[in-house]
Amino acid sequence: MKKIKIIRIILSIFILSLTLLFFFHKNIPGSAIHFYEKAAQFIINLQILPAILSMAFIYIIAIICITVITGRVICSVFCPLGIYNDLISRLGSKIRKKNFHYVKKINFLKYIILFAVIILSALGLSAYTGLLEPFSIFGKISAYFFVPILSNVENAFATVINKISGYSIPHEDHSIDNLHFAIGFFFFAIITGLAFFRGRIFCYALCPSGALFSLISKFSLFNIRINEKKCVSCGKCESACPSNAINKNKITSECVLCLNCVGTCAQDALNYSFQFPHIKTNKTSGEKTNAEGRKTFIKSALILTAGILTPRILASSSASKKIRAVPPGSVSIRNFKNSCTGCSLCVSKCPTGVLSPSLFENGIDSIMQPFMNYQKAYCLFECTSCSSVCPSGAIKKLQVKEKKSVKIGEAYFVPSKCIVKIKNRACGACAEICPTHAIKMNSPLEGHPFPYLEAELCIGCGACEYTCPAKPKAFLVQPLEIHGKAKLSAESSFPIEEDNSKEFPF
Repeated sequence: MKKIKIIRIILSIFILSLTLLFFFHKNIPGSAIHFYEKAAQFIINLQILPAILSMAFIYIIAIICITVITGRVICSVFCPLGIYNDLISRLGSKIRKKNFHYVKKINFLKYIILFAVIILSALGLSAYTGLLEPFSIFGKISAYFFVPILSNVENAFATVINKISGYSIPHEDHSIDNLHFAIGFFFFAIITGLAFFRGRIFCYALCPSGALFSLISKFSLFNIRINEKKCVSCGKCESACPSNAINKNKITSECVLCLNCVGTCAQDALNYSFQFPHIKTNKTSGEKTNAEGRKTFIKSALILTAGILTPRILASSSASKKIRAVPPGSVSIRNFKNSCTGCSLCVSKCPTGVLSPSLFENGIDSIMQPFMNYQKAYCLFECTSCSSVCPSGAIKKLQVKEKKSVKIGEAYFVPSKCIVKIKNRACGACAEICPTHAIKMNSPLEGHPFPYLEAELCIGCGACEYTCPAKPKAFLVQPLEIHGKAKLSAESSFPIEEDNSKEFPF
């Protein structure tokens, strides 16, 4: 058992580090996918709520099978937030030197939260689901708190090495604005504080995924068992359990297989063993308590439903006047809002940083969901980073060829704001950067060339808006609520405007 515990700890730390590295590493279009990236993507696909939202049936079946056979291994080994909770819980128990104790009523809270998450998802309020879903919380902490700190540390180290050795180590750009850093710190402080003082309370009292696993693991074939013949009811295992899973000599389905209890038992009464699950059919003395619990659940569910409907009504009645574009592959703004949990993985992987987390830019029902921030950057023509990593299906997977013709918006040109007209000087930055040649420069008989737009070729990448030197911008992208298809040659990144082969034969 102790060897199994050591293997679990090593594996979980490795997986936590791998996931953090995946958030830290930006995608470079056209570069080869490393093995560790595939491994990290597989781990992320094992998060049950994003898998359900994306209708990834293979992963859903795999998750259920793993849990039914082995117990809640995913919570202890494959959930990054659960692993982080476990590490902080261990640290807290050693510093505080206080034992854990079983609290019966608190386990019930997560089922109410699970009900809330189901209603939120059904109403298309996945942004609010992301405030409760464990991987989305871990993503916000990683993208907006851990990664910027690690980036600054790495850049400081690179600066020192460059000065000492003369080598040129490039600096990583993982900068984030103060507001989003504060949001990342907020989630970090809440999760860390709860784990430090109350163990894995998030896992057994607040986590909707934990509620699902708690229900499924009731039928697990393998799990931690207490040998009642050897057990002397000393309570040491209960005091070591951070998951509120041990009540006297009974282990509940809250057990996440952290195996902290194993080393505390002097009688060797704890073991991880096979046993057919048995379903109680007889009425117990606790029937009255269970009935009261069901009443409490129904009352809480009704209150939650009323509370959840309020932002849905407000969102539909007071929609944002100025909508923002969402990534290629989202199909539509509504589809994106319905499925995105705001895990921020796409924000971390975006090579240009055009994806920014929103607060209320697309309405109150899009909190922490990313949008295309063309003031900050633009979408690379051959980049599919966001669609390749999205775990919830909010951004459908796109091939590079397919992505080149996806129209997420359409630029419009205000001639009166153009530098050429205002300052009577040559510019053309918009035409030079446009990847589809939707913007061209005319050739006036006198004066400077002036841009004009062929809207049917525009894909709404935002390159023109980002590059335009005019203030206010002469080019602005108007997002499309339902994405379309541009008239674009999928075979060529830069369609040739005119044939100059005779003039330049080389």
